[in-house]
Amino acid sequence: MTTRIVRNGFLFLLTLSLLSQAAAFADLEQIRDQAAETPQRLRSYEFVFESRETPTSETYQRVEVQQSENKFRVRAAWMKGGKPLPNAPQQEYAFNGLHYQGIDPEQKTMVVSKTCRQSTPYLSPSPLTYPYYWLTGQQANWSDVKNKDTWGDAFKEAKYIGTEVVDGVEYDVVSFPFAQMNMDKVHVFFAKESGYYPMQSQGFVDDVPVFEFKVTQHKTYDVDGGTLVFPLAAQMRLGETDINEADDVLEIFWTVPEASIKVNPDLNNGLFTFSTSGITKVFDLDDPINRGLIGSSAGIDDDGAFTEPEAPKHSLKALFISLLGLAVLSVILARYLKRKAESA
Repeated sequence: MTTRIVRNGFLFLLTLSLLSQAAAFADLEQIRDQAAETPQRLRSYEFVFESRETPTSETYQRVEVQQSENKFRVRAAWMKGGKPLPNAPQQEYAFNGLHYQGIDPEQKTMVVSKTCRQSTPYLSPSPLTYPYYWLTGQQANWSDVKNKDTWGDAFKEAKYIGTEVVDGVEYDVVSFPFAQMNMDKVHVFFAKESGYYPMQSQGFVDDVPVFEFKVTQHKTYDVDGGTLVFPLAAQMRLGETDINEADDVLEIFWTVPEASIKVNPDLNNGLFTFSTSGITKVFDLDDPINRGLIGSSAGIDDDGAFTEPEAPKHSLKALFISLLGLAVLSVILARYLKRKAESA
């Protein structure tokens, strides 16, 4: 009798465990599907954001962003008191579907690459894509966020933690392995009422929280019959880790003027290809030998393809004539030496 009770109790607990796991799996599927669907509604956009180290910093980076599907253009400038900071780098960066391009107007230089996604180091992370850093990495763009295969891969190793209420908002919390910034996992807080938008996240090293990101203000749009969340303010805080000095805290505060936001505008494809007018040097980052290409003839054509600099006119013809002349002189000299040797 006792054995039967123990056995039945064990089976009951096992059943509860299996049901709990099935419910958690169902929760993960629902979170994944709805959270992955929300970015699909944003096909193109324009907005401006400002990035500061403190909320009241007078010096900040102002970034203009335009994107249409996988093509994008970014313009970044360091500012102080609303004016461009003297002698600070002003950078522009774009992808036209074929080439990544970076341009420095002051230096009159341009870099192009088919593979180098970050050809200029002066661009701040975007508050639109950064809420998804746990999904795509920190150098991602919006087309990466929209890639549903990436969502599927990420959720294969996800673990459902449960629900948590923060500042009156209920979140579904999911844990993901995360091997960047010397962290080992990230807890992402998905806001159910906002289409399971990843409103907050925490990074851990050996279960110790060292990183925090959160969207502190946002605007909700109704697009294609669904919810679209656009951050208006966000902040990131990285505490002491192996990549950050002891007793030092790295913080970033983003703000997005609501008036600058345009959702799904029609953008001309010409925006995403830089002109080489005024550019004196173009660097091809994919060419390990000839990285410096001089002249405005090197650049991007109307179809977005990279063009090599034109060779000087008639250069091949002149080389051929010179070689032909040397060959003729060699034959004449050989005949002269032969006749001289025979007459001796």
